[in-house]
Amino acid sequence: MNLTRKKKMEIINSFELVRYQDPADYLHSLYSEFKKQLKLTHEDFSELLGLSRGNNQIRLTMKGQRKLSNKAAIKIADQLELTGASKQYFLKMVFLSNGKSQGEKDQLLSELLNLRSQLDSKLIDNKQLDYFCDWYNPVIREVLSLTDMEVTPQSIQQRLNFPLRLEQIKKSLTLLTEMGVIQFHEDTNTYSKTDRHLATESQMDSMLVVRYHQKMIEMGQESIFTIDENERSIEAVTLSLSQKKIATLREKIETIIQEAIRMEDEDEVHDAVYQLNLQLFPFTKPKERTD
Repeated sequence: MNLTRKKKMEIINSFELVRYQDPADYLHSLYSEFKKQLKLTHEDFSELLGLSRGNNQIRLTMKGQRKLSNKAAIKIADQLELTGASKQYFLKMVFLSNGKSQGEKDQLLSELLNLRSQLDSKLIDNKQLDYFCDWYNPVIREVLSLTDMEVTPQSIQQRLNFPLRLEQIKKSLTLLTEMGVIQFHEDTNTYSKTDRHLATESQMDSMLVVRYHQKMIEMGQESIFTIDENERSIEAVTLSLSQKKIATLREKIETIIQEAIRMEDEDEVHDAVYQLNLQLFPFTKPKERTD
C-alpha cells in the first residue's frame, strides 16, 4: 500500500468527525473516500487503521453486523492521529455503543453532547443542551400552562408526581426564563409561559433529540411503578408486518401526535401535564442485511 502521511491526513481531515453519531458511519465514509481516491481494499483499510489485513472486524462493523471493540477503537484513534476533543469524541461514540448499564450510557451521552458543543458551537446551543439534559425542564415549562394554580417553585414541587428539590425547580425556571419561553412577574412573584416556541425536532441537533427521547422513555418506565394504573395508559404489542404496512403505521403514529397537539391547542382548561410516548422499532434486520 503506497500511501504518504500527507495524503492520509488530507483525506482524514476532509471529514468533520463531530457530524457523525455512529463510529461505523464515520469509518464507512473514510473507507469510501480512500477507496475512491486510492483504490484501497478492505484489507488495505484494516491495515491503515492499525489492524491486521486479515482482520474482518472493520468490514463487519461498517456493515452493521458487529460493534467496534473499545480496544480496537483506541488503536484506530491513534492510527488516524486524532487528538484532543476529536479523539475523545470518537472514543466515546464507541464506548456508548458498547455501554453495559443505563447509567453508563447516560453519562457517556452527556459527555458526547458536551464534546459536540466544544467541537462546533453551531451544532448545539448551550441553553438547549442544558434544557434537554434534565427531564423536568420540559415538564416544568408545561406546568406553567395549568389554569388551576398560581405557579411558584413551591406549588410546582407540590404538584409533581416525581419528586424534585426546590433548588432544581428554581434552576429550571431560571433557565427557561433565559431561553425566553417563560416570564417572571415581579408583582405576583409567579411565572407564565410566553408565545416563544422551542425549535422543532427537525431543527434541533439529532443527538439532543436522542437525549430527550431517552429521558422520557426512562420516565415512562418509572411511571409503571409509581403512577396508579387508572391514571396512565401503557400498551404494547409485538407484530409481524410488511414494510408497506409499517410505513402506514408510522403515518398513523404521526397523526396521533398531531391530533394530541391540536387537542391541547383547542382545550381551554389545562389541569394536568402528561407525557405521550409512542415507540415503534424493529426486532429484526431487513433481509438484505442478514445475507
